[in-house]
Amino acid sequence: MRKLFRLLSVVAVLVLVGAACAEEGGTGGGGGEAAPFPSSPPAAEDPGPLRLLEWAGYEIPEFHAPFSEAYPDVKLEYQFADAGSSFYQKVATGGVEVDLAHPCSNWVTTWYDAGLIAPIDVSRLSHWDELDPKMRELGKIGDQYYFVPWDWGYESLIVNTDMVEELPDSWADLWDPRYKGLIAMEDFSEGAVAMTAWAFDLPYPDLSDEDLEFIKQKLIELKRNVKLFWAGSTDLVQAMVNGDVAIGYGWNDQFAKVVDGGVNAVYVDPQDGRGGWVCGFVVLKDTPHYDLALQYIDSAISPEVGKEAIDLYFLGHSNTKSVELADPETVEMLGLLDTDVQARTNFAVPLTAEQRDRFNQVWSEVLAA
Repeated sequence: MRKLFRLLSVVAVLVLVGAACAEEGGTGGGGGEAAPFPSSPPAAEDPGPLRLLEWAGYEIPEFHAPFSEAYPDVKLEYQFADAGSSFYQKVATGGVEVDLAHPCSNWVTTWYDAGLIAPIDVSRLSHWDELDPKMRELGKIGDQYYFVPWDWGYESLIVNTDMVEELPDSWADLWDPRYKGLIAMEDFSEGAVAMTAWAFDLPYPDLSDEDLEFIKQKLIELKRNVKLFWAGSTDLVQAMVNGDVAIGYGWNDQFAKVVDGGVNAVYVDPQDGRGGWVCGFVVLKDTPHYDLALQYIDSAISPEVGKEAIDLYFLGHSNTKSVELADPETVEMLGLLDTDVQARTNFAVPLTAEQRDRFNQVWSEVLAA
């Protein structure tokens, strides 16, 4: 089966996520008056600068080469955040003033409800129709788009097969005493709560008080098996390469880097499904550089830039043509065309502020126990 066809069939669950985004945005499936697109000079007449809030390391030239070639005199000014919450808080509190930001899809309705972002005129994006159609819907609120997907990937268990004889095949296996002192977990409340809900078949994210109390107690139990709570991506990679831990809750790009570091590792496909995420671009509603910002997004979602995202950072990319250009071994290793795995993946869904607060409280109590 051709690669393009396979990627276009990516994970039907993303449709449900997009529908949830629309419902939480409050405009429903097309109701309400369309918000206006911000006015700005045409990109060709806009000297910039263009200000971006990005993940550290995403400012590399390979990720904006077509834009810089087309607009060589426009300066790109970067500020950085390291988590979904910090992206939102930096903008919402006025800590940064930017034109573009790069959050993940489960935060889009939060940005929208806070009145921070502008609708995106996708008719100005020449590569829009090349994006995975289900991922495109993640940014749709009512009849307008507020988010353009760029990168995506998995969350699962990276296992050093030289240190672990019996591989876990479910999230629930992490509680097995044979893994005591071998596990690295991300210091992240949403991930910990979600993983425990998947393990014990609880209705994430719509968890009752009783569900959350159960999850808290299970996570306190799990601490006996956890050697490291990692915060930065490289922390997990280094710990696994050094042999400090044998099982890491991590992303597909971390898996690739662990293998590149010489570890005989596998990326588990749990019977209860991997986790998954999709991140991309939002445009701030007060930007004076709206058209220029759209040209930057169009550059970023080009297949040429998508190839670099796959080959250099081991990321999935929203442009379905990117896999045609990328290194086939990398595409195969990351499972970017494995629609069976994608269909079982628990992709991140939008959370309310109340849910985030409750999950954060649970995680704080777990770490303090």
